[in-house]
Amino acid sequence: MKRYKICIGLSVLCLFLCMTVLPAVAQDADTSKSDYEMMFWESVKDSNNVDMYRAYIEQYPHGHFAPIAKIKIDALSKNGPKEVRPVNKTPLKNVQMNRTPMPDKRYQLRSRPKKLLERDIQNAIKKHNFSIPKRNPDGHFKNAFVDNHDGTITDEATGLIWQKSSSGHKISKVRAKRYIENLNWEKFAGHSTWRLPTLDELLSLMESRPQAPSSFYIDAIFQDPSTYTPDRVWSADEKEPAMGNLHGAWALNFWRGTILRADWEWDSGANVTTETNVDNFVKAVCTK
Repeated sequence: MKRYKICIGLSVLCLFLCMTVLPAVAQDADTSKSDYEMMFWESVKDSNNVDMYRAYIEQYPHGHFAPIAKIKIDALSKNGPKEVRPVNKTPLKNVQMNRTPMPDKRYQLRSRPKKLLERDIQNAIKKHNFSIPKRNPDGHFKNAFVDNHDGTITDEATGLIWQKSSSGHKISKVRAKRYIENLNWEKFAGHSTWRLPTLDELLSLMESRPQAPSSFYIDAIFQDPSTYTPDRVWSADEKEPAMGNLHGAWALNFWRGTILRADWEWDSGANVTTETNVDNFVKAVCTK
């Protein structure tokens, strides 16, 4: 009789567990699945890569965001992976839509850093006819920019791939080198050969007149309204020798359209610090 009562009790307990605990576990599993789907969608929803939305559809064919993902796939497939913008000074009515006339020849710009004198800069401006306000306002350097939609811009005229934005904030020359190392470690946009641009390479981006929408002296393809367009940008080139312990490098100011000297000096004995333009943005570059 006792065994019979024990069996009845165990049966009631099992029935209670099935009615209470197991549904809760199932609910937790459903919640976890929903959370994973939400995390997946958050990681791809702002992408311009059609394969990211296809991956979502494959993982969640009946997911909450599947209809939106299909619309994005259709839109991106029609528009294509790249957008080509006319960036030379030719009026738009004379340029084929979505195509930039290629230069007669590709420019060969100096890629190795060096110690520059003022006359070296003037020679480079004259050689490549860079468009530099005040120095060479009638210059005409013909770019052919392509937006790769991965945070980079390719200039088909020079074979250079540029970081579209920048380091996000101004940093010292030492930290600038570390920033470049991190881009290479992360393989930003699939490349591991990022570096600081030479002044010649930076000058190829300079416009002789302010460009909308931010009125900076750099093409609008680099100006993202949602972020701050970098004004002062580091070059890899050192400045001409100076007196004492003064160190320096060259930088470019896309806000004022000027070439800058960055100088820094530390004298620990006298506790004197001299600094001029020592914190600048980084706009990384690599060769196509």
